[in-house]
Amino acid sequence: MRLKSKNLPKLSLLNLLKRRKSNLALFLKESGIVTYETLKTRCDSLGVETPSPEEFKEVTGHNGVPNVSSPTEGVVVLQPIPDPGPVVEKPQDVTSSLPTKKKRKELEQSIESTATNQVEQEDK
Repeated sequence: MRLKSKNLPKLSLLNLLKRRKSNLALFLKESGIVTYETLKTRCDSLGVETPSPEEFKEVTGHNGVPNVSSPTEGVVVLQPIPDPGPVVEKPQDVTSSLPTKKKRKELEQSIESTATNQVEQEDK
């Protein structure tokens, strides 16, 4: 026959982790726990006392919004894409778009020949 003593206080999760040479942050990471409610459920199943919400916030560094994905809870948090800032176009090299002297003469001749062709067609 086993006797249960109801007068003994529950063992704290932090003390249990200390005995196992671990800490709360590592326990949360290994268990995939990202919310305080899940931590309470896990502590109840282990039969230990839950840490305070302040201790949980101190370890996780957030105020209820998880910054880690937890597929076991069905929570996948995507980090926002950083804003790249304004897009600045690289200035084009103006000298490369200018025609050379030879090209310029060819263009002038083609313009003149086009102009003379138009004048001849109008005369007809």
